[in-house]
Amino acid sequence: MTPATLLESEPCAIDPAADRHPRMHRLAQAKAGEISSRGLMSFPTLSPADASRIEGVEAVLACAAEPIVIQLPRAALKVRFDPRLPAELLYYLAVADYEQSDLDLARDHVCPGERVMEIGAGIGVTGCALARASGVAPVLVEPNPVLWEYIEANFKANQLPVELVRAAAVPSTYGRQSVDFHTAENYWWSSLKNGSGMRQIEVPAVPFARLLAEHQPQVLAIDIEGAEDSLVEESVPDCVRKVLIEIHTPSLGSRSTCAVVAWLQAQAFQLVDLRAHTWVFKR
Repeated sequence: MTPATLLESEPCAIDPAADRHPRMHRLAQAKAGEISSRGLMSFPTLSPADASRIEGVEAVLACAAEPIVIQLPRAALKVRFDPRLPAELLYYLAVADYEQSDLDLARDHVCPGERVMEIGAGIGVTGCALARASGVAPVLVEPNPVLWEYIEANFKANQLPVELVRAAAVPSTYGRQSVDFHTAENYWWSSLKNGSGMRQIEVPAVPFARLLAEHQPQVLAIDIEGAEDSLVEESVPDCVRKVLIEIHTPSLGSRSTCAVVAWLQAQAFQLVDLRAHTWVFKR
């Protein structure tokens, strides 16, 4: 089986040089309508065709002799993968169904020279987009120790600088130096909030206010998997002019979603853009 057949309708493999094979791009275009039609109250659902393709990705990752690097279909960014990461993650990145709205918003709303902080960095895909847009090393705050090497590898693959804070951002009233963090097998659900099947680990904690005071970001990106409503008592310092925040409405519900929006509006931020579950506020 060759890598070039990943995104055919049958189970298949991943193409590490996706820019040389347009199949990935065609599937991304075909799925664009499905992605844009989702409302705020739903996450992606796994279709039989998606499941079949993910099986192919999993098979190739399992037998890959070295990490696979793919070029994202709608962004000039590379992502490095190895078998320890979920095949679903690689598939959804490859078809522009994971983090794509964040990549687009980073391109459209972050200006050259702006200082950026991202709280909840994952494997660093959005962070790379923020760095590419600003041209300045972003500060990425990520508590999951499993992901630190992936963040550094992805920034290296894209020849971008990064400053990594290995800790969880917590409310300023929290009062402890460590916090329980809950990790999921599919890492993108890992959160300060517990959930079914999660494993609990203890990680360093840094108060939200201290992070912002020390780094003085002008752009603040927040993606903390349903824990964003824990920040609604925080003050956002004047240095922050833009907030890109993923609000996980299917998990939080409409009332908590409204509370997060009201928190920012009360501090003179105005909603200027909204794509998928990511909201953009400026002041």
